[in-house]
Amino acid sequence: MKEYATSFAVFCFVSLVAVTLLSEKSLANGRKSSTDFPPVGELTVLDGMPDPFVKSDGARISSTKEWSDQRRYLKAMLAHYHYGAMPPRPKQFDLKRIWRKSVPGENAIHERYAVTLIRNQKSTTFHFELIRPVEGKRAPGIIKNCYMFFE
Repeated sequence: MKEYATSFAVFCFVSLVAVTLLSEKSLANGRKSSTDFPPVGELTVLDGMPDPFVKSDGARISSTKEWSDQRRYLKAMLAHYHYGAMPPRPKQFDLKRIWRKSVPGENAIHERYAVTLIRNQKSTTFHFELIRPVEGKRAPGIIKNCYMFFE
């Protein structure tokens, strides 16, 4: 059981890092850099939601082949204005189970883990909770990003 929970937690962490690296590579490949975007003060104010199918030059996407370039542009724009640049991947991390208890009335286990990322003699820790079947079977997962857990 311990190996399954640890493997699942490592899988979740590696998946998060992979998504991060993929989005980082799309910026690094020269397709769109943060210097290509105007300062926030020069942006026009929109009354409604922006149309994701309108390209940066104002033309509308006319085929599915154009979507991959538009997707890269949107990811780069969100990274520039909203999320910021991703830091380099940490070379060290520590995974520790904080607690484990059975779920009343269910054939499941509720666990809480702490992940500590270490880089340049500095560290940060975040927690996640996992509810999984008692048996080592595969089960669907839900990723929830907030301070409140399922209640």
